[in-house]
Amino acid sequence: MFIDSKINHKKYGVGTITDLEVNSESELKSKVTVKFDSGETKKFPISIFGDNKFATINDDKVVEYVSGLTREEEEKKAKKLEEARKAFKQKIYIPSYNLDEIEKEVKREDWEKAAEVADKYRFPNESRAVVMDSDLVFINASAAMRYIEARVKDGDKLYKSCETKRKFMGHHWSYAPKETIEAIILEMEG
Repeated sequence: MFIDSKINHKKYGVGTITDLEVNSESELKSKVTVKFDSGETKKFPISIFGDNKFATINDDKVVEYVSGLTREEEEKKAKKLEEARKAFKQKIYIPSYNLDEIEKEVKREDWEKAAEVADKYRFPNESRAVVMDSDLVFINASAAMRYIEARVKDGDKLYKSCETKRKFMGHHWSYAPKETIEAIILEMEG
């Protein structure tokens, strides 16, 4: 299809395709060798025949073939871009405080335990993950109390604030929903 086809290049003039080197990774990057009437020999990617900017070819089948490859390439790029957009939208950053009440790093297992009991009734003296001002998530009330530099033993007052929806120590508090804790776990997985 390519070999022996006549082309007209804007810079080099009229020539004949003498060879085709197929690129196995991307057919659109395959190269043709052209011997011009001026005696020069040049290599070009076959993509130059798809847009008629630099060269025209006397074979309509070549133009159709290259145009089809160009469309496929553009569709692949568009699909990849859409997949990247979807992946970006799915990744939600949830700020979490990574120290517990004794200032030890909170591990994934701790968050998993918090996820198990999230959205369930809290009995007295049970800990729950809490959210400060609909933003920062803590593994429990004691860690939150330490963060705001309040008395750690007043954690039950913070939990009461979660239930009554009243401010405590100048902040709005709520129990962390299971989805939020699971998002933190996913973020830890990387």
